[in-house]
Amino acid sequence: MTTERKNVGSGKSRKNFGGSRQDRERETLRKRTEALADFVSAISVTGGVKTDRNGYRVPVCDPEWVDLGEAYVKACDALGVEPKVSDEEDYDD
Repeated sequence: MTTERKNVGSGKSRKNFGGSRQDRERETLRKRTEALADFVSAISVTGGVKTDRNGYRVPVCDPEWVDLGEAYVKACDALGVEPKVSDEEDYDD
């Protein structure tokens, strides 16, 4: 059920799709978790990560993108899944 509400002072209306604040927060969390899982899946299917000579986890598919590899490991931790870690070390500088 949607209703129209006027924003006080703005002259604009917006739709209220109902549901409690808790329901909206739950839906936002679900969407964020799904996006994080998609990110983890994308890195995993391209080989996961490997360790570079500085000890950073880097994506197998793009060893120069250190931030992406480190974010992948953190995302796996947040989702409670084991990151795909290649035994291969990246020492090709």
